[in-house]
Amino acid sequence: MQHKQQGLTAISWLVIILIAGVLVLSVIKLLPTYLDNYTVASSLNSLKELPDLQQKDDDEIYRLIQTRFDINNISTVKAEEAEISRAEGAIAIYLDYEVRTSLLGNIDAVMVFSESVEIVAR
Repeated sequence: MQHKQQGLTAISWLVIILIAGVLVLSVIKLLPTYLDNYTVASSLNSLKELPDLQQKDDDEIYRLIQTRFDINNISTVKAEEAEISRAEGAIAIYLDYEVRTSLLGNIDAVMVFSESVEIVAR
């Protein structure tokens, strides 16, 4: 009677551990950038709570955005990268940016984010 071999060989286990290690490393390296993007989005959305935003000029809005970024320790994007447009009592703020993060050696990950908020006059 022949016995069939069961289980994985040592090389198979090493390959599985290597793949799992790369996935864990990727999560560790990329997660902070995604958390920063969540903070950027919430910083832009917090502008909706300001009652007199319609009366502020673009430079003041940029300062408000940058202040929120500074408080939340966001250094991957600057407020000046945002685009502010005004139309019929509404302000739209668009922020498109990308972040490059080193994964391993000379392998980088580029993440592209696009956030926007529309603030309608009350």
